[in-house]
Amino acid sequence: YGYILMLVHFLTYHRSTSKGLTETVEKRPGDRQQPPKPPLLPNLQWMDPQWPRQQRGTPYRELQSRPRNMIPHPSEESTFAVNTYFYRLVDQPTMMNLHQKFPGNELSVAILLASFFRYYAYEFDYKKHVVSLHSTTTHGLVERENKAEIDCWKVHFQGLAIEDPFETFYDVAHVVKGGNFHQLRN
Repeated sequence: YGYILMLVHFLTYHRSTSKGLTETVEKRPGDRQQPPKPPLLPNLQWMDPQWPRQQRGTPYRELQSRPRNMIPHPSEESTFAVNTYFYRLVDQPTMMNLHQKFPGNELSVAILLASFFRYYAYEFDYKKHVVSLHSTTTHGLVERENKAEIDCWKVHFQGLAIEDPFETFYDVAHVVKGGNFHQLRN
């Protein structure tokens, strides 16, 4: 489950470049004012639900705040509620339009795999950030300090932290000990 979340985070937080590679979607100083290219995969928890129905060429849009679809937690009904919202495709034409709007499908699996490993081995600052599907083009990466403050996560832990997309208080990677994480990383 953790590896799948890492993959989805990578795909929703990267876009293809004109050179046939990938880069993060975060805005950098000096970026042109042109609309940014969309990520390789839409973030279904943050994507503007009106955007897939727009004409091709309409800039990718994310919501400023995530819609809510609260349900009681399956095992802690009286204590917790979880937000289970994500964009649901309603018809085939919308799905086809959405598929055409994402340019990442021309990248080879080899480029995507190499980019995935490069990102987690050299670019992702696991001491400062959390792997999260709430890392968006609008809000940036989720910081470990924020998770520590809101959900009592460890700040100075040397391992990877992966936020569950629905139970955001849960660190999926809590079972990976620091030493094991360093072995995986090498």
